[in-house]
Amino acid sequence: MVPPLVWECGAATVDVIVEPLSQAQSRLTISVDFEGHGIGKVLVPLMVRREARAEMPANMAALKERLQIAKPIISEAQRTALRLDGPAGTVA
Repeated sequence: MVPPLVWECGAATVDVIVEPLSQAQSRLTISVDFEGHGIGKVLVPLMVRREARAEMPANMAALKERLQIAKPIISEAQRTALRLDGPAGTVA
């Protein structure tokens, strides 16, 4: 199963891009945007985006730390045995 690249969470739209750099490293890019409704149309540009921008460095550092200490779900031998050659990343 391929994880979603974009999802919506309330008034937020989140774009996620994972770029493999090597067998052991990937680059994760997360973009978040907000759409206000009602009074939120005023609050989003004045407060919400600014707060989110200020919180992102700490959130990304915490995510990076968690990912670096996480154990692989499957072993390296199992990973090598898998072939991804079907549509949308299905395992053959």
